[in-house]
Amino acid sequence: MVYSTTLQSKFAHKVGEPVPEFNSDHPIHPALVHFPIAFNILAWSLDILYALTSVWVRPAFLTTRFGSTSTLLDISRLSYFLLCAGLISTVPAIMSGNIQLVGMIKKNGGPWEKDATGKAKDTMVPRIKATITHAIINDIVFVVGLYSWYLRKDKTAAPNPGKIPTNTNLILSMVLIPLLFSSAKIGGVLVYNHGVGLNLGRKKFE
Repeated sequence: MVYSTTLQSKFAHKVGEPVPEFNSDHPIHPALVHFPIAFNILAWSLDILYALTSVWVRPAFLTTRFGSTSTLLDISRLSYFLLCAGLISTVPAIMSGNIQLVGMIKKNGGPWEKDATGKAKDTMVPRIKATITHAIINDIVFVVGLYSWYLRKDKTAAPNPGKIPTNTNLILSMVLIPLLFSSAKIGGVLVYNHGVGLNLGRKKFE
């Protein structure tokens, strides 16, 4: 039995039967990751816009468009609620990703590469190593994002109804964006370079 993608079938190229990567035939992680990525990137981008408009740089082309008090208040509140949505949606994404990682390690009999005799080597399987790196970066982003949210939320001694970001919040937003992009890039490498999960989209070649 062989399988082929639509493009491959046009050129009569056949590939071997795919071996399921995970314990589930329909892993939900690929469907969940887009939400925290979108929410967090939008939240941090609005924070950067807020910083460039009212705190640092303040070029005329930004201040004339976004410099009014009401507009800055809208930006700060929207970025805060997007940050909340990003944190909430990150939880199921991390949990489902960890389940898939555990499935990959179990299937391989551990994270290490094996020689022809089945003996474990000192080197880790590349896709498992990439997945662990991906998971660690995401965990760091989540924890730092949670800290940023805590600094910004209303507190009894320091109410913040406008959800105005502190300088620390703004710096964290600038740091977290490239971190999340690097994690997303590793996720793309896992799919397109290592083929993780691609078997789920293949059709039976008749």
